[in-house]
Amino acid sequence: TANQTVIVDDVTAPVAPVLADVTGECAATATAPTTADNCSGTIFGTTSDPLTYSEQGTFVITWTFSDGNGNATTAQQTVIVDDVTAPVTPVLADVSGECAATATAPTTTDNCGGTIFGTTSDPLTFTEQGTFVITWTFSDGNGNSTTANQTVIVDDVTAPEITCAAGGLFYVNQANNTYLVNGTGLDATAADNCSAVTVTHNAGSIPGIFSGSDNASLAGWSIPVGTYTITFTATDVAGNSTTCDVTVNVKLMTISGTAILNLNCSPLDIRIQLYAEGTNTLVGSFVSTVNETGNFSVELSGVAPGDYDVYAKVERYLQKGYEGLNVSNSGAVIGLTNLKPGDIAGGNDVFQDNTINAIDLSLLINHYNTNTNIGNYNPEVDLNCNGQVDGLDLSLLIFFYLQTGAQPAQ
Repeated sequence: TANQTVIVDDVTAPVAPVLADVTGECAATATAPTTADNCSGTIFGTTSDPLTYSEQGTFVITWTFSDGNGNATTAQQTVIVDDVTAPVTPVLADVSGECAATATAPTTTDNCGGTIFGTTSDPLTFTEQGTFVITWTFSDGNGNSTTANQTVIVDDVTAPEITCAAGGLFYVNQANNTYLVNGTGLDATAADNCSAVTVTHNAGSIPGIFSGSDNASLAGWSIPVGTYTITFTATDVAGNSTTCDVTVNVKLMTISGTAILNLNCSPLDIRIQLYAEGTNTLVGSFVSTVNETGNFSVELSGVAPGDYDVYAKVERYLQKGYEGLNVSNSGAVIGLTNLKPGDIAGGNDVFQDNTINAIDLSLLINHYNTNTNIGNYNPEVDLNCNGQVDGLDLSLLIFFYLQTGAQPAQ
């Protein structure tokens, strides 16, 4: 007999594999690689290194392949985490406002970073009118970035608000028959949502408007007699404008009143004369009519407000005076009472010589005992206007005989 020893002894290490790199942009995870062994066949590698990497960089895993028979081999595997994809380029909405516009940091998405806020060195707030561009940069922190432009529009499209004065009726306050505007009572006021407002008016282009120098205010402008519609325009910095109108009605001052006389004689002519106070300097002479109710009114063309000696003479009657009469604003009102009839001759055809004397008496006698149907009847001599020249008329004339009407200073 003989013994034979059989020795099974694996002394061959597993094959050392060449391992492919493991890569990823945001993270990379390795799985256990395999190799071949002469006895065990396929063998999985083991390692004490991490399998997953989420930081950017290059890492090495050392794998050990053991065949269970005491033989082992190692191999290294490179893990590369490398983000090479830039954030998504966003399409940014315009930012707009009328007076100002302020942008806030927009966002985009990134394959690794998720939501990313844009950054910029441009201003975020714009207060001037116009169109501006902000360039935003979106960086993922891994060296990749993208840019996007955002348009900022500041555009005031709202017109100013304007309010015109009430306007109304005004009386001339200058001798050249104009109303001189004092103060800003006829001016418009305006306000705007964004900016200062420029207010102008068109008085200078209206036919008949007298001189003025300020196209923003009517103060200092002279407006003649008539009715005028003046347009004010408010314009903001952006060029938006709005308008309003003020209507100004300028009239002459008047002297008006009621004459207490025989209304059977109406209508009668009346003359109003204004003299510089305390002098015989005639400022104006005006003729009108006393109507059937005894009322009269004369417009004072060429007369400025002030104090005047005023004389009123109705045809056939002596003149009455009003010394130091204030004529201002709309004018003045006088009452003609206690009128003295009989001044029918000795002057012009209507107002005569303001004295009841022999000339008047002679004229009345010349037409005495006449009426509308008989003889050479003269209605100017018929003092009580009853259609006949008789003793009543003679009595009136004789009652006031040799009297003289009021006269201006000599």
